[in-house]
Amino acid sequence: MAQIDDRFVYSEPGEVIMSQCHYCKHRLLASTPSCTAFPRGIPEPILDNAADHRRAYPGDQGVRFEAKASVGRETLSFLWTSVAEEMACARDS
Repeated sequence: MAQIDDRFVYSEPGEVIMSQCHYCKHRLLASTPSCTAFPRGIPEPILDNAADHRRAYPGDQGVRFEAKASVGRETLSFLWTSVAEEMACARDS
């Protein structure tokens, strides 16, 4: 069974949400959430799914989300639906 890296998980009342970063092949295994795009730390809006990192984000050095080969289509579909919902909530608040 795959281990979940809790640095890429956050929760809302009644649910646990995986960050898009958990599924990205650019994620680095470091003491803080980091990746090739953000080696000094992933910005909170991306980590919290309030920004879709398939699109450009300031400071990302041109590196965008790319799914790990092991991530299935259904998982990605659910992920991007969740990201869209988080982005809508962020805009509304």
